[in-house]
Amino acid sequence: MNFRRVVLMYDSLFKLLADSQPYRSIQEIADSLKISSHRLSQPVFLSGSEIQLAQGVIREGDSFRITAVTHELNSGRVQCELLHREPKFCFSLSFSQQGHFTECQDDQFYTLKEIAEWKISKGRKRTVTEVKTLPKKDFLFSNLLENVFGELKLTPVYELKAVTRRDEKILLVPSNLDVEVVDVTEQFDCDSFVQPLSLMDVFKRPPEFFPVVAKLSCERPFKLSPELETLFHSKQVIIHHAFSAKRILASEMGRESTRHFLIPESYNGRFKRRPRQFPTAYDLERARSETEQIRVVATREFESVYNGLASVNAGDEFIVTKGKSCALSHNGTKRAADAFQCLKVTEKSQKTEVKEPVRLPVCLEGGFMELVKDKRQYTIAEICRWFPLPFNVNVSVRDLSLKVDVLAGAPGLHIEEEISDPCLVISNTDLSEIREVPVNRADLILNIKQHWDGENPICSGNSAIEEISEDCYYTLRRYAVTTITPPPRPPKKPKDPPPRPPKMLSSRSESVNSENSSCSPQVNCISLHFVFETSRSKHFIPLHVW
Repeated sequence: MNFRRVVLMYDSLFKLLADSQPYRSIQEIADSLKISSHRLSQPVFLSGSEIQLAQGVIREGDSFRITAVTHELNSGRVQCELLHREPKFCFSLSFSQQGHFTECQDDQFYTLKEIAEWKISKGRKRTVTEVKTLPKKDFLFSNLLENVFGELKLTPVYELKAVTRRDEKILLVPSNLDVEVVDVTEQFDCDSFVQPLSLMDVFKRPPEFFPVVAKLSCERPFKLSPELETLFHSKQVIIHHAFSAKRILASEMGRESTRHFLIPESYNGRFKRRPRQFPTAYDLERARSETEQIRVVATREFESVYNGLASVNAGDEFIVTKGKSCALSHNGTKRAADAFQCLKVTEKSQKTEVKEPVRLPVCLEGGFMELVKDKRQYTIAEICRWFPLPFNVNVSVRDLSLKVDVLAGAPGLHIEEEISDPCLVISNTDLSEIREVPVNRADLILNIKQHWDGENPICSGNSAIEEISEDCYYTLRRYAVTTITPPPRPPKKPKDPPPRPPKMLSSRSESVNSENSSCSPQVNCISLHFVFETSRSKHFIPLHVW
């Protein structure tokens, strides 16, 4: 059996395998898992038996999400939300509730740090599979799990991290070390100890904590970006304040190896529109804009067998206006169906064009290509304000304030969404270099020295275009999607859908057969140990533990 030790800094993504060992009571779940309002700490379970409640019945096989825990005098309750049932059904279960509760499969990706903090039950191990991506550029971990396939079992190895009072040396104390610890908090001045904090710890501090003087800790062989290298070149830096910056997530178009970027609002380049592709009519309907009409041309045929719905031929031109539901008639019976109204261009000349109102079904599996005649140049803020995302553009005028504009060399950009990015404004002591440092993508430990009483910078920090890795991209997408209202589900097809062209049937069946015929790799079970960095209370001993 192969054992490997991995630290929490390892930034690869992992997929969880559902724990097959059931929980026998809600009390066991509440004692074993960390449950809170945080989205990562709301587990989903499958009920193996029927539960009778005053609000209704939880059937065998129903899945529910635990959203909160309330503790009472001698017991407690968990607040739950039943999944896949309309209308929304919320209920509560007492800790004393007995049953057969099995963890549901989680399709999200997680880092080791997230798994250690949220996804390992007390007294249990966690089985995961690594999400294979492109070779990593980080020289620290590039070969850490090389030639490892299949399932991995994570076993946390707990260690206490301590710093000496005078020379600030970092010590790792094994949790199984048999020593006697004496509390000497009252005998020492707490301010005489350094305060090693991560960037996230600093970000969570109240506003009155800032500004402070800090020093970069040398406990890890940090690999800083060129921008941060110049900032932390000096012995001390000043952390002025914390804020949430707005960033625009974009992906490169037209290349095999897609690059991903975070673009600040302050980017001064200009963009021109590029045509969008809509694989389905549902995507076309979702792209409706209040600021303009969308003109598209159909790339596939669709023969309608429903009264009230128009047939589509390849090459037909449509102008999307607005959508609404209508009643359709098929074989003498009426049924409700989702459709939206648009204009079909039937005749076109140099000066005039004839438009005919038609209705297209939202469930139409077709292809539409946008026709763009807009020659205007837009800023990144105008695109996000006037058009629904995602949106396709290319850089027409580069940002002249940047030495190298990496966006200008991209053949096209797919603007995906706006995200809120926690940042710290950090400068050197003479305020000649001021930068916005992202909290989630800079793994730094700072020793807080003292409060800063000097002048505050007049301008905010420099916001640079940031190229992010594939792993970071999917992590950002996962967090960004939770901050917005999810779109409605695409409508289902009618019970009697129109016949598809033979080519589509053959291609669809070939793809299915190819997936089924692919051989899955042999699963090797590997026990993986990793360091779980813990925190302790504010009691002080000669070695300060945090």
